Amino acid sequence: NIQLVIIPIIILFLYNEASFVNKIFSFKIFAFGGELSYAIYLNHALVIKLVARYLPNISHQKIIYLIILIIYSVITMCLVKFMMRGIVSLKAFLKKEKSKV
Repeated sequence: NIQLVIIPIIILFLYNEASFVNKIFSFKIFAFGGELSYAIYLNHALVIKLVARYLPNISHQKIIYLIILIIYSVITMCLVKFMMRGIVSLKAFLKKEKSKV
């Protein structure tokens, strides 16, 4: 498929710090959307299995699946962010303690 080759090349040529494309993708909503889509990608198989196992015969199963998937993905995404912030601050704290000794 030729689009799979051409589109990334066009994006690479258009990308620089002051470009319109960079300004658009630097909005927080796009960063959040990218992080959420990655969390959905990581969690979807687990949620499919859980919904199929514990909610097998309910009506509107696909809608329930999407709702659970989005909620679970937002929760895991936020937990990972908080954990990363904690790790970064712990590293900074340890560096300060070593410099005092």
